[in-house]
Amino acid sequence: MTKTIITSGKQLSNIFTKYIENTDNVIIYKLGNYHIPSNIQFPNARATTLINCSKEGIFNILTPNTFPNLKKINYLSTHPGNYNVYKRFSNIHWEFPAKEYDFYNFILNNSNINSNKNKNLLSLYLKNKRIIDGQNGHDISFYFDVYIKDFYKYSNTYSLIDGEWLRDQFYEYCVKKQHEYYEQEDKELV
Repeated sequence: MTKTIITSGKQLSNIFTKYIENTDNVIIYKLGNYHIPSNIQFPNARATTLINCSKEGIFNILTPNTFPNLKKINYLSTHPGNYNVYKRFSNIHWEFPAKEYDFYNFILNNSNINSNKNKNLLSLYLKNKRIIDGQNGHDISFYFDVYIKDFYKYSNTYSLIDGEWLRDQFYEYCVKKQHEYYEQEDKELV
């Protein structure tokens, strides 16, 4: 059985694969509404940092299957779409930037949830904001470089990573894992 897998056309870096599969803090930047294959798991991750992710992306990625040993969520995104996403995990520490958002306040005001605001959280991860002007002069967006503390272990380079590259690499990693899943499924059918 042949299945079509759509990629962004970018090559998945071996360095990124080593990082994402071995780090104790999986940093995810601008996760859209991608399907997260069930074979994506990060057993080494004790933390995840979600930066500017969509509500669909957060809903799809924040599962005990994906993060079986998760202890901390650095939440640098806005509304997750469903406040009950916190119920998927027990004994998780939520850390938020020192900003006022309804979801942040909901978690912080719930005495049963371990959480806090950190005034330095944004500056720990986000560097070099860049403005992207759209073709018509009205579509303006931005992106950041992302500081990944342990990236140098896998790349022999500095730990400041272009955010768009990070997003593309995560997407290609999802595509690779989906492809592996389909291959395994096809083998089982034979």
